[in-house]
This record gives sequence, C-alpha cells and structure tokens, in this order.
Amino acid sequence: MSYINNYTSDSLLTGTAEADTISNYTNGTNVSINAGAGDDYIYNYGKNVSISAGAGNDFIGNYGDSVTINAGTGNDSIYNEHSSNVSINAGAEDDYIYNSGSYVTINAGSGNNLIQSSSSYVTIDTGAGNDTIYSNGANVLFKYSGGNDLIQGFKKKSTLQISSGKMDTVVTTNGSNYFLTVGNGVISLQGAASFGKINVVNSKGKAITYKLDRTIAGTADNDTIYNYYVDRATISGGKGDDKIFNSRQNVMFKYSGGNDTINGFSETSTLQVAAGKMDSVITSNGTDYFIKVGDSTITLEDMAWHDKVKIVNAKGKAIKYKVKANIVGTDDNDDLVNYVDGATITGGKGNDIISNYGADSVTINSGTGNDSIYNNSEYTTINASAGDDSIRNEYGFLSSINAGTGDDYIDNSGSYVTINAGSGDDYIYNNSNNHNVTILAGSGEDSIYNRYCDSVTVNAGAGDDYIYNSGKNTTLNGGSGDDYIYNEGADVTILGGDGDDYIYNYNYYESYSATVNGGAGKDKIFGSSGADSLVGGAGNDILWGEGGNDTLRGGTGNDSLYGGDGDDKFIYKPGEGTDTIFDYEAGDMLQILKANGKTGGTFSSSSFKSGTLTLAIDGGGSVIFDDVSAGDKININNKSYTISGNKLK
Repeated sequence: MSYINNYTSDSLLTGTAEADTISNYTNGTNVSINAGAGDDYIYNYGKNVSISAGAGNDFIGNYGDSVTINAGTGNDSIYNEHSSNVSINAGAEDDYIYNSGSYVTINAGSGNNLIQSSSSYVTIDTGAGNDTIYSNGANVLFKYSGGNDLIQGFKKKSTLQISSGKMDTVVTTNGSNYFLTVGNGVISLQGAASFGKINVVNSKGKAITYKLDRTIAGTADNDTIYNYYVDRATISGGKGDDKIFNSRQNVMFKYSGGNDTINGFSETSTLQVAAGKMDSVITSNGTDYFIKVGDSTITLEDMAWHDKVKIVNAKGKAIKYKVKANIVGTDDNDDLVNYVDGATITGGKGNDIISNYGADSVTINSGTGNDSIYNNSEYTTINASAGDDSIRNEYGFLSSINAGTGDDYIDNSGSYVTINAGSGDDYIYNNSNNHNVTILAGSGEDSIYNRYCDSVTVNAGAGDDYIYNSGKNTTLNGGSGDDYIYNEGADVTILGGDGDDYIYNYNYYESYSATVNGGAGKDKIFGSSGADSLVGGAGNDILWGEGGNDTLRGGTGNDSLYGGDGDDKFIYKPGEGTDTIFDYEAGDMLQILKANGKTGGTFSSSSFKSGTLTLAIDGGGSVIFDDVSAGDKININNKSYTISGNKLK
C-alpha cells in the first residue's frame, strides 16, 4: 500500500498491487497514472492526464480538463467534477459514474452501471449491460449498445443513437415514458412522452422513422395508470379495479371489467364499454358520475360539470343514457357540490355547505342546521328550512328561495326571483342591477337592501324592519311593526303598514318621485326633490313634502303637514281629524273632499287669531294653517281666499 503525491509535469505514476492512494495535483500536467491491482483511490487535478485504474474496486476523482480515464475491472466509482474534454471508460463490471463536466464522453462498458450526468454536450455509450442513466443536460447523445437501459432526463434536444441491433418501428408508451425495443433489449425513456417526438438515429446518424403506439394497457390486477403526455391515447385498464389519471385530450378509455376510477375524463374523451351491459341511468353525487356495468361501477371523477359524456359499446356505437343526481347528506356537517341539471340535493341535520354550479332546474333542501347555500344557475328552488342559513343566489335567474325559520342571510343577484325569508331576523341583500324580484321577509326584525334593482316588490312582514331601496319602479311594504324605510329610487310605491313607521325619501333628481302611504300608526314621512304623493294613513302622522310639487294627505288622525319647496297640494276629507299645515306659502293649495271622497268639499267656518287660521270642515274635522298673517291669500279648491280680520274671506 502506497501514498503517491505528484506536483510535477511529464510524470509517470505507478501504483502497487495493494490499495494505493494516488494524488496528482494542479502542476502535474502531461501525467500518466497506472494504479495497478488493488482497491485504489485516485485523485487528479492536472490537465492532459491519462488514468488507468487497473483491477480492483477503485475510486477515481477527476478535477482536471483533457483527461482520459480507464477504470479497468472491478466495481468502480468515477467522479468527474466540472471538468471538460474528458473520456471515461467504465470497464467490465458494475460501475458508478458521476459527471458534471461538458464535452465529456462516457463509455459504460459491459456491466450494469449507474450513470448520473448534469451537464450539456455529453456523449453516453450505454454499453452491453442493463444501465440506469440520469441526465439533466441538453444536447446529450445517448448511444445504445445493448441491454435493458433506463434513461431519465431525455430532452427535446437529446439524441438516441442505436449503435447496435435493429430497432422496432413501433414505439410504445405508458402515458409518461417511451419504450423502444432493439432485439431482445428495451430502452425506457422516462418522461419522454411529454415531448411528443424524439430524435432517434442509426449508427451512421441517419434518422430512424417510427410510429407511436398510443395504447396504454393495464393488467388483470389492480393497476394505477398515468397519462399526462399522450393525446389520442387508448387506455385499457384490464379486469382489475384500476385507478386511471389522465390530463390529455381525445383519449379512448376501454373498460374491460372491475371497479375502475377515471380522473381527467373530459368532453373530448370517449368511454368504450367493451365488456358487460351498461345501465341506462348514470347516477351522480353532484361532482362524479357512476356508471353501472353489471355488478361493477365505473367512476368518472369531477365529470358532472361537463355537459356531455361520450359512451360507446364494443362496436363503437353510441350508448344512450340519462343522468340522475340525488345528493343526500348526513346528520354531520356536509360539503355537497353539484354540477348536474335536474338534481335534488338534501342536506340533512348538520351545518352543511351546499354549492350548485352551472346546473339548472335543481332543488336544494338544506334541512335543519345553520347551512351555507350557493347557487349560480337558473330555475333553482332553494328550501333552507330551520336554522340560521346563509344563502347566495348569484345570477340564478328564475329561481325561488325559501329560507325557513331562523336568522338568515340572503344575497341575491338574479332576476325573476322570489325570496321568502320566513320567520326570524333576516338580512336580505338584493343587488347587481337585477330586476323583477319579489321579497317576502316574513316575521321578525328584518333588514332588506335593494340596491339599483328595478321592478322589485318588498313585503317586509311583521316586525320592526329596515328597508333600503335605490331601484326604480319598486313597491316597498313595511308590514306590521315600527319600520324604517329609506328610499333613493324613482317611481316607487311605499306602504308603511301598521306601526309607527319612519319613511324617508332622498334624492337630488326632480324627476324622481314616490307614492307613500304610511298606514296605521304614528308615522313620520319625508318626501324628496320630486313630486311625491304622501298619505299618512290612520294615526297622528307627520309629513314633510320637501322639494317638488307634492301632494300631502294626513289621513285619519291629527296630522302635521309640511309641504316644503314647490307648489304643494294638501288634501283633507271630512272626519279625518285635525290636520295642521305648518308652512303654507303662495302656490300651495288645500283641497277639501266630500265625505264620499270625491272633490267639491268645503269649510263651514273660519277663525284667525295670533297667526293661526282654523277652518271647520263641512262634514266634520278641521284644518289649521300655522304661522300665517292677515292679508295672506289661501288657495282652497282652486279658489283664492284672503285672511281679513278674524276670518277668511
């Protein structure tokens, strides 16, 4: 055993028959190393060096350029670290070769070798053994010389040269890899199917023409098959319970038996039922399709959102079918998703999440529990039942929502929708410029928002409700309870219903107007800038016309009327109590009706004292003008009267 260190050029380093350690350093150029027999360690840092390792299981580490390495016999480990213009000859036994240098030639020899190369412009001759090669470089030439070789990292710019033997003209695939048969040997190009085409040449460098067999076949066992790269493939799983993953287009799946699961079936795929008789009804859980063939089932995962599945028999003739989706949850908290038209979804007792995507004519029965429901499809019926539910109907036109009992949240952006919130303190949000929506809030203290949606009808029902509206041609009915109604829309009808309601109309546009009836209760009603019609209804109400030429009628009860700006009309019917007009001004008019509600009523007497004019109405009741002065003209039924002395003349 010797330790040999060299620092000079033009040297010959000779080992012994023992296990030597030979080191040739940077200054050692033009050096020849003959290690001899024994398990030697050889380190080279010099250029223009020839290394002959000899017999034995040797370790060779090369760090110099322009080097020739002959490993000799034995199971050798050869490392070429970032060095170029290197030739490596592995020898006859099972060697390990690592290369990170460019412009390198590797001859694997006759053993079963493991080769790792990370650089470009490398030539690898696989030799006669069964070799495993990992390559990460471009422009690599692989020379096949025999055996069953596996190549990982074959790239578009790589070339496979068949140096020995005749290659079959048909290349097979398993969906990820290519398999080339040369005589009794097989070359496996791992992952090469992603390129579609590979460069294959003969020993003279002439391209070899081949055809790709796109058939991917399983066995009679339970197989897992991946097709990530091959379009127009035919996949046959065999008779076992197979799991097939596919991401390519125009793929034919041949079913031959077993309970198979296919992930990645698309609208361009075809399922051929080559064995057994298929049921005419396909069932679904909302996302997957389940196809019964005899006692077995084919599962098409995540297929339900596609419009159509192409299924043929063994002769290629289309098989007719219907899809039936009956999705039933459990008593636990379920997450149910549906893509199937005409499905029925039942949530059960838990706090469920139910989503309906792109599937029309669906019925959702969420059951009890605090459920979350999402729908974006037409002709959908949502029955939420008991619980505090969250319901979002996103552009689901022509649908109906029944929230049931509980404090529910409802968000709707679909048109031609009916919302029945049921009992409970509900929050209803109608938005996104939809139209023709009917909202029935039911009992409870509800909050209802109608944002920029036209032709909407709101019935808030019993309870102290809040209603906001900015849509046009809308009807707002507060129902019983002390309601707060805020309106910014045009051409709106507001019915306060029973209770002490606060009704506020606010906008800047004179063309916007509202018709308001406060109903029973002590109501406060505000008009807007437009020509509003305000009726207080039963109870002692306060009405403010604000801007515009408004019409104010207090209704029964002792009402307070403020016309505001504009030429306002105050209407009084005999027997409706004592109404007070606080801001009468020129341009305004009092219209007195008859007891039957028709025009033509009058006052029986008048009195003026301390800025207050009181009219006794013929048929009962009175009207008071507050803050008026002697000499003021009062328009009654389009006839002008003047305050003179202590009365109206």
